[in-house]
Amino acid sequence: MKIIDNIILVMIILLAPSTVFAGGFVSNPGSVFVKTAFQSWTADAVFAGQLQTDSDKGVELGDTAPFDEVNGGEFKSQHLSISASFVPLERLQLDLFLPVLQFSTFKDRSFQSDSVGVGDLYLGGGYQVLKFDKVGTTINLKSKIPLASPNEDQLSIPLSTGQFDFTAEQQTSWAAKPALQFTARTLYRYRLSASGETTDYDYRDELEFGFEMAGSPVDAVWLKLGVSSLWSLGSDDPGTTERTENNGDQIHDLYLGAYWGIGKYLPVAKGLALDATFTVPYAGQDYPRGITWNAGFAYSF
Repeated sequence: MKIIDNIILVMIILLAPSTVFAGGFVSNPGSVFVKTAFQSWTADAVFAGQLQTDSDKGVELGDTAPFDEVNGGEFKSQHLSISASFVPLERLQLDLFLPVLQFSTFKDRSFQSDSVGVGDLYLGGGYQVLKFDKVGTTINLKSKIPLASPNEDQLSIPLSTGQFDFTAEQQTSWAAKPALQFTARTLYRYRLSASGETTDYDYRDELEFGFEMAGSPVDAVWLKLGVSSLWSLGSDDPGTTERTENNGDQIHDLYLGAYWGIGKYLPVAKGLALDATFTVPYAGQDYPRGITWNAGFAYSF
């Protein structure tokens, strides 16, 4: 697989909203949540897929391999994003996410490419279909509207897949205690080709699963620990749709998050909070292997 092919695969998870779950509960009507955040991703290797395996060199599926055996390589991407949620009616929540500015760079011993621009727009909404005292389930429907350039010349780093995505997701939360909550999620992503034609860069549909545990050790502070897994529902050959355990692109992440309600301790900052997440992939196939961190300020009222 060409280096640019590997870089494009990053877009599947890099440009999407944070994997930290919103949960199965919808806030009270009239609630507003706004967040601005900075995210940084750095990868200098890939989880080997079928085309990177080499039995003679001992490289098996899922092993760590360089972007290129001769020239190595490192990929860096950062973006500044805004997100907002509004609850207009009981159980109904509307969401928006937009990377307003992105910086992406790939370089190795013989090549360097840089791209700057806006990201894709994500719009959606969720409805809490199950509402009990301690258990809630919300169904979310979202769409990705491509605004950024896919840079299909194979020389520039892509800022987008250039395709529309539609997702259906369920999140179920159990508030075991006031300061302890568990959330499970499943998501299906349908990918629509912008051109209507199948090409090497037409991504396959995806399936995601995740589980998160969140607890509040002290007032106004929440800590999160979660896992998230993504599978591509197709083979490396765009002419087929068969997926097996050995040919599906996939990535499995472990993340830690912290949420500190600053306004609890500073009355002048009522509603303000610091939100941070650190994500590390622990397994995968045919995906760049890199560490991601995200930090920002959230305001709710």
